[in-house]
Amino acid sequence: MYKLLILTFKLYYGHLSVDTFIPKRSQVLSTRMCTHNKLILPKAKSNYGLQTAAFLGSRHWNNLPTSLTKTACFRSFKSQTKSLILSSA
Repeated sequence: MYKLLILTFKLYYGHLSVDTFIPKRSQVLSTRMCTHNKLILPKAKSNYGLQTAAFLGSRHWNNLPTSLTKTACFRSFKSQTKSLILSSA
């Protein structure tokens, strides 16, 4: 889960250029979802789809606290994510 969240962070903040992997919410409407850095969950048509990195990464990202998803510093994100995972285990 940790490595998947690190990959999702890099994709979200543009450190990796794969825009079709995990789509962001559009900023057309001002809703709570777009202000909390939430991702769109891709539609899964099978159990295999539920196990893809795009689906799991988006789901885990959306479950993170907003303060963590708004952290733009990679080092801070890594350390805070690691401590969050270890404290919840």
